[in-house]
Amino acid sequence: MTTTTVLMIIIALNALATINLWREAVRRPARPSEKFIKALLRSEPVVPKHGTPTKWTYEDDTYVAKYERTPVGAMFRARRLFFYDFADFAVIMNTWFEKHEDCWRLQELADNELRTDEPPPKYGRRYSIFYNQTDLGLLEMQDGLDKHGDNYSEEHPVVRAEIQLHSVRLFELMAIKSLLQDIATHISDLGDGAEQAEVRDTIDRAIQQVLWTTQQVSQYPPELSETDWGDLECRLRGTARWYFKRREQLRAL
Repeated sequence: MTTTTVLMIIIALNALATINLWREAVRRPARPSEKFIKALLRSEPVVPKHGTPTKWTYEDDTYVAKYERTPVGAMFRARRLFFYDFADFAVIMNTWFEKHEDCWRLQELADNELRTDEPPPKYGRRYSIFYNQTDLGLLEMQDGLDKHGDNYSEEHPVVRAEIQLHSVRLFELMAIKSLLQDIATHISDLGDGAEQAEVRDTIDRAIQQVLWTTQQVSQYPPELSETDWGDLECRLRGTARWYFKRREQLRAL
């Protein structure tokens, strides 16, 4: 065996060893701080301090009146109706979490300019998503169009929601799935089989994407040594009949 051959073998073995080390770095994320773990897993659920939305709250009818007989006026009316309809959404979701002894909570934000929708600016309702004392992400909601392309209305209260979470790998699968399903339940029609199937598929794809992203071996070496705690994005669309049913039940108490 020549010297050149030996050197080539050594280089190849070193390359394989380096790749394995990079992969081990992906499998072994850095240990989170004790403070973070305590706030996340060993504390009590946060007591939400809801903000009051400040932008385009539709209290002034000027725009609706100005464009009354135009498609723009119909859009403004739909957004105003959605905005008022979902004034109690965080409260109703939090009572659901409490009832089922979940540690999730929603806290409405005063800044209601949507960040996760294109193109800006658009306004809706925005919520921080807490697990115990830790802010783990964002929920943004706005009115949507029904299957016929009609605006949000009392007859067809179609909404769109986008959920963004970080550090999801620190949870058991059912904890994440429970949050997504609970939100989806409140903004979908439980009697519509097709809508329910679409919601389930959307949630499953979002979770699968996290799994693939965190396990995929990148072609760029610096990325292989970085910790990926798992970022999840999930876009839901549905007819919010269950939300209105629970709202009426709670108002009747």
